[in-house]
Amino acid sequence: MRISKETFILFLGIIIESFFFIANENGYYSIAILGFILLIFSSLCLNIRGSFLLFIFLVPNQRVITFVDSKFTLLIFLLIIIFIKIISSKSIRYIFDQVYFIAVFILYSIFKLFNSLTVLNLLTSIKVSLILVIFYSFILRNLKEIAFKKISLMFIFGTVVAILLGMIFGEFHLDQRFYGGIHNNPNIFGGVISFSLACVCLLFAAGELKIPFASSMVMILVSAGLLTQSRSFLLCLMIIIIFMLGHFMMRALWNFRISTGKILPMLGLFSIAVFFIFNPFTSEIFNNSLLRLMHPRSGDVSGGRIELWNLYVDYLVLNVDVFLFGLGYVDISENVGANTVPHNAILEMVMVWGSLGFLIILLLFADFAKRICFVLKSSGLSRLGWVVSLPILILIIVSITGHDILTIGFITQLFIGILALRFYKTQEDIPNS
Repeated sequence: MRISKETFILFLGIIIESFFFIANENGYYSIAILGFILLIFSSLCLNIRGSFLLFIFLVPNQRVITFVDSKFTLLIFLLIIIFIKIISSKSIRYIFDQVYFIAVFILYSIFKLFNSLTVLNLLTSIKVSLILVIFYSFILRNLKEIAFKKISLMFIFGTVVAILLGMIFGEFHLDQRFYGGIHNNPNIFGGVISFSLACVCLLFAAGELKIPFASSMVMILVSAGLLTQSRSFLLCLMIIIIFMLGHFMMRALWNFRISTGKILPMLGLFSIAVFFIFNPFTSEIFNNSLLRLMHPRSGDVSGGRIELWNLYVDYLVLNVDVFLFGLGYVDISENVGANTVPHNAILEMVMVWGSLGFLIILLLFADFAKRICFVLKSSGLSRLGWVVSLPILILIIVSITGHDILTIGFITQLFIGILALRFYKTQEDIPNS
């Protein structure tokens, strides 16, 4: 029996991730080194497309792809190898398409180097530029071979594997928050699960996933999301449900008839809802998640977020220089007098980069999105409808209570969300020209 390339990459990613999971959970440095060797060897042997898909699969659990007692993700080495392959394959011309905004971003980070006396801003700008160039070049090179469906499925499978490995090798208790690994954060992991759930629902709405497969993915993702007890996940879950119900209802009303193709999706959603209501396991984790929302420790439903945001806003108002140019990658909570970071991507970006730097970052991302959408549009890809905005919407909602948007995870999800905006129903829709 012949194994597809995607299946081979999937199994390879599971082995690599398992090595790092076992190493970090038990402190085995030798196993972490084996995982790193396998990661590098795989990225060198695979072609650009294979290395990229392996990267997408590992991103949902990137916080575990580290050496023991380290928070530095080793996926950066995989990105460097992909970048070298792009250059060596005479694809350097793709890089110059984005050179203007990238140059401005790097020049601003050099200014930050002298302004805040930390090199982290410069290193971050180089990392972000590297990721954007790789993603853009990959789309131009592999438009015929790869699309939203394959890339998003790799991300979804990566999330599901991260969940299962966290339950198998990590600590798992129904009455405690699910972290998904020793280095993971339940709020960040809950955001990754929310985004994966949005991608599953979009693929299901497009008719790309059958009901049994989509239902199993939804049940795993929703169960794990509830176990994280993340407030943002509950908000995202409600929005996804509203989006999906609205999508199927509007499609039925638009055609003025009820067919089997419209009844089955609705029955599938109804069956999933019944399962969660009457299943003892899911009802318990749902109750635990609601308990944290309805009875927070501080008596604040936001978990102290609003008070924290007010503290950071007041600091920015009183310190105009910080508002304009930021503090750099330093301990911003110590400067503000708070006990933690702002838990808001906008406030965190302004505190680190300043409003001027944050504007440059937004323009860089907007240019990145415009270029990808232009490439997809020029290739004749048709839109599915307003439901294609669901992954991007979920990413924005998660970022409201999230952290740094200049991470590998956020930019990867942004890339997948942009692909969703030009999502087509079948691979055959892509023209041959």
